[in-house]
Amino acid sequence: LKSLGDTLRERMASGVAVLGTSADDRGTLVAVVTDDLRDRGVRADLLVRELATAVGGKGGGKPHLAQAG
Repeated sequence: LKSLGDTLRERMASGVAVLGTSADDRGTLVAVVTDDLRDRGVRADLLVRELATAVGGKGGGKPHLAQAG
């Protein structure tokens, strides 16, 4: 999922994407943010942490790519 998210981030001109999957009753989220939005204060690590908290998980990462479970 991280590889797919990183590829998507590189191909987007500008944007934010959140990808998710689940297997064996475990969910995974990956958030990506393009460089232009990251420079304006949008952070994937903060976004994925908020989303993970909403579904009972934890997350973190870097400002451009982060994951949660």
